[in-house]
Amino acid sequence: MKTVLLTRSEEQNRFFNSGLAESDVSVLSKPLLQFSAYPFTEEVKKKVIDLDRFDHIVFVSQNAVRYGLPHLQDYWPQWPEGLMWYAVGPATALRLGDWNISAIVPETASSEGLLALKELTAPEKVLIVRGVGGRELLRESLISRGAEVDYLEVYQRILVPYQEKFDLDADSEIIVTIYSGEAMKRCAELIDNLECCTLVVPSMRLQTMAFEIGFDKVCLAASQRDEAMLETILQVISGVNFPG
Repeated sequence: MKTVLLTRSEEQNRFFNSGLAESDVSVLSKPLLQFSAYPFTEEVKKKVIDLDRFDHIVFVSQNAVRYGLPHLQDYWPQWPEGLMWYAVGPATALRLGDWNISAIVPETASSEGLLALKELTAPEKVLIVRGVGGRELLRESLISRGAEVDYLEVYQRILVPYQEKFDLDADSEIIVTIYSGEAMKRCAELIDNLECCTLVVPSMRLQTMAFEIGFDKVCLAASQRDEAMLETILQVISGVNFPG
C-alpha cells in the first residue's frame, strides 16, 4: 500500500485528508515546521507606523498575512493612499481578501514570479512582509533595480522536535508533500530510506534542491495551491505521473 506523508499543520492538511479519503492509501500527518508570532519589538512597531513611507507592500506567504495584518490594522484603520499590495500566490491573495484588500498576484507563485511583474520592474520603496530568515532573492533583485527595500518580519519557523526518525515501511512507496527548502532538509534528516520516497513539490527550485539532497523521485505540481498539489499526489498514486 502507498503511504502519503503530509508535512504541514493539521489545519492545512484537512483538504488533503478529505481529498484522499477514497484513495487506497494510508495517510500520515507529520508536521515538520511550527509557526509562531515574532515579538512585536520597537523596531517592528516603527516599520508598521512608517507604512506610508512605502510605495509597495509584498506578502510572501499566508502566514505573513496571518501574523502581519493585525499589526498593520492596529495602526492603520485606513490604508495609506496609493500603496500597492502584492501576494506571492492565490492562497495568500485570498487571505488578504479576508481583510478587503485586493492584491496583485503573479502568474507563478514564487519570488521569481513577483519579480516578473511589470509593477515591480522599477519600484521605489518596497516593504516585504515575511517570516524571520528565508530567501534573499526578492530583496536583492529589487535593490539591483534601484529600489529601497525593507523587511517586516512578523513570524518565526520552529522545527518540530521529533525525538526519533519516522518509522516508515521500507516496502511501501512513500509520497511526501514538501513546500519549502527548510522542510525538505528536515524531512531528509527524519527518513532513513530516501529512495522509498516520492516527493511532491510546487516549484522547480525545490525539485532541483531535492535531487541535490539525495531524493531520486520528485514530482512537480503546477503550483503550491492545495488543488494542484492534490492533483499531482493522485496522479502519483494512480501511476499517471512518473517522478523524475
